[in-house]
Amino acid sequence: MKPEDSKFKSVYCDIVHRCNMECANCYLPFRHYPDLNTDKVIDFIKRFKVKTEFRFIGGEPTLHKDLAKIIKEATSLGHRTTIATNGLRIAHYHYLKELKDAGLKTVYLSMTGFDDDNVYIVTDKLKCADKKMSALANCLSLKLRLSIGCIVIKNLNEHIIDKMIVYKDNNTWRAGTSFEFRNVGQVGRYMVEKDENYKFDELKQLISDKFGINPNPKLLEDNQYAWTVKHGKFRINITNWEGVDKGFNDETNTRRGRLTQNFEVAPFLEHIKENDGGY
Repeated sequence: MKPEDSKFKSVYCDIVHRCNMECANCYLPFRHYPDLNTDKVIDFIKRFKVKTEFRFIGGEPTLHKDLAKIIKEATSLGHRTTIATNGLRIAHYHYLKELKDAGLKTVYLSMTGFDDDNVYIVTDKLKCADKKMSALANCLSLKLRLSIGCIVIKNLNEHIIDKMIVYKDNNTWRAGTSFEFRNVGQVGRYMVEKDENYKFDELKQLISDKFGINPNPKLLEDNQYAWTVKHGKFRINITNWEGVDKGFNDETNTRRGRLTQNFEVAPFLEHIKENDGGY
């Protein structure tokens, strides 16, 4: 659909396909697309008639040379902005401050290994735990809203959930911070086959046990795709990426849109599925 007709609450924008990591579970396997033209991205944002959250993703969005400019333009139009990042560039405090000063509100920080390089070596073939933890500390220092993301892989990184909880309990967080867990999506690159993957119910039970979530929590979202609860000042969200194979209901599709190659908008997950991780 045209941006003028969009009713999506959030629109995901793959402004780059390049990345400075090689994550084994990336849903976006292709790196040959050029970075999106800055003026075209800004013109796309200007066409929206309703206030929207723009989530700049990739690839690694912080590699786009004009990310701060794009964030500033979106903010000036009354939209909210989020980046989904591996954290390597925002480990540099002054760069992250530049993004915040431009209007950045939320950082989704991927931390599948948290502070454990043994996990990152398996999933990303890279020791990056120190930079990940610096990125997290910078977000807290600048009082940005945080979503901490983790792909849970059987018999590999369940222990880092305990590390997250200890870190959570020993630091000061902005209200609205969320911890986001998901299983491995069978799309793009993936290192775990279906029969080795966490089932949705298994993952809900694991996270509930780790965080001490009561058996009948207050649910903020509960469907085939997502399970979200309020836990103190935090949100705990579990996403079922196994569902990419099965399609998604209308409610899920109308909440999350995705920038397409011709600068229109399509349902996010369905578009990924149909385009095999590309455009």
